[in-house]
Amino acid sequence: MQISIVIPLLNEEESLAELYQWLTKVLTINRFSYEIIFVDDGSTDGSWRVIMQLAEKKMHRYGVFAFCAIMANHKPYTQVLRLQKARW
Repeated sequence: MQISIVIPLLNEEESLAELYQWLTKVLTINRFSYEIIFVDDGSTDGSWRVIMQLAEKKMHRYGVFAFCAIMANHKPYTQVLRLQKARW
């Protein structure tokens, strides 16, 4: 089964790595093919840096995507839905 997980976030620097580790563990144990898409809604902490570090380390294996939402309203989420790869 292919799964796309979209995670909107704002100032979540401290929790991103733990969330990512938990998700990848559960998804791997259950043998899902997956991608994780982090949507940063303009964080002022180091969230974007953490996202980029995860992407650099894991992108080739797990399909981590980073997307910075700088547009207003729901436009960023529409763009993210276009990025997702899983087929439903």
